[in-house]
Amino acid sequence: MTKRAETDEMTGFYTRAAAERCIGKVLSENEDAMYAFFLFDIDNFKQANDRFGHVFGDMAIKEFTAVIRGHFCENDILGRIGGDEFAAFLPAENLETVEAKATEISLSLSRTFTDGVSSWKMSASIGVAVAPRDGKDFVSLYKNADAALYETKQRGKNGYTISGRL
Repeated sequence: MTKRAETDEMTGFYTRAAAERCIGKVLSENEDAMYAFFLFDIDNFKQANDRFGHVFGDMAIKEFTAVIRGHFCENDILGRIGGDEFAAFLPAENLETVEAKATEISLSLSRTFTDGVSSWKMSASIGVAVAPRDGKDFVSLYKNADAALYETKQRGKNGYTISGRL
């Protein structure tokens, strides 16, 4: 019952509250370790819903999150933060590996989604914060990743920004 309450039914990702708890626990137990906090926002998602309907939008979200899931390990924390906003939290070796992962995921999420009838160009704006440099708690990491995500949107979407490299 607890697992159901902590999991978003559509995506299988943690709910925002559950993700926040899990990330907070990991951070408090490993204060000096390096982690990457990725924040994903589906570009122009409202247009997809408005143009093709909510069933199409739900299918697009399922594909989007399946792509994200394919780039992370079982022990990494994946969360649905809002309607079309998702987070991933994982240990990081160094900034180069974080940037490589961001590049890889960004390229994978830039694709044409089709339900067999309609097609839509899907992409993501991504913001990344790195612990402990950008914060030692969920709120700080979220705030910094969100600022980085906003920078990505300002540059035209479909890409990533790493906090501290704005």
